[in-house]
Amino acid sequence: MTLNDLVLTGDQEGEIQKIVKAIEHRDYLARIGLREIGKLLFVGPPGTGKTSVARALAHDLDLPFVEVKLSMITSQYLGETAKNVEKVFEVAKRLSPCILFMDEFDFVAKTRSSDEHAAIKRAVNTLLKSIDEISLIQDEVLLIGATNHPDQLDAAAWRRFDEIVNFPKPDRDMRADILRIVTREMDILDFEPTKLADMTEGLTGSDLRLVLREAVLEALTEERTTLTQQDLEDAIVDFEERDNLKNMDMIDGDHDALVAGGDFSDEADAASDGGHSHGHDH
Repeated sequence: MTLNDLVLTGDQEGEIQKIVKAIEHRDYLARIGLREIGKLLFVGPPGTGKTSVARALAHDLDLPFVEVKLSMITSQYLGETAKNVEKVFEVAKRLSPCILFMDEFDFVAKTRSSDEHAAIKRAVNTLLKSIDEISLIQDEVLLIGATNHPDQLDAAAWRRFDEIVNFPKPDRDMRADILRIVTREMDILDFEPTKLADMTEGLTGSDLRLVLREAVLEALTEERTTLTQQDLEDAIVDFEERDNLKNMDMIDGDHDALVAGGDFSDEADAASDGGHSHGHDH
């Protein structure tokens, strides 16, 4: 995926532009002593493109991409946890120049505030220290943190980052643009993306991909590879009905069963939580 495949807000484009320039001019920044640069925090609900933007940035800059979900670092072997954190930073430095993407950053705040196991607390302190010590200018590692729960971050976590980039749910125009991009290779009769955008208030980018996938599969059951605007409108109605089902109380007690199977991609996250609570919180 490249940045051209993504629909960005003006703010997101501006921040990415700044980072690209900082990477290009690392030597100049080192010379003038500007070291506090190159640590971004992406904030926004699931499915709004935080991971996609980080990956696309790595692709466009032709840099290795190291992705870590913080909850996964806290291995079953609690004593190993702080070591795991150190290893992540060692790998990033070895692969530099690279992008180190740390998802589920709210995990840091959760462990600081709760009565978590001492080993996990130690790991989080190691993590914060490692973040302080790594630098785009000296180590050529661009650090990007991401969180769906900014409300859970404390000051210690916030101040580690020099830029906060907001990933809101897409507005009407962005939704229309996302639909245009995702359907580029599709054959659709009477396609009216703006009408679909009006019908999909509150849906994220990955929700829209799921809607389109549903429409394509539905048409294939009728042996059709040409879709109609009606197919897409029907898929939206279906998606919203399923979304309502997900939010019904009967599912609450059984939530773990629904998300069993472990490693979900961003796309599936958005699907499994309808953009409300995040699927990794148990």
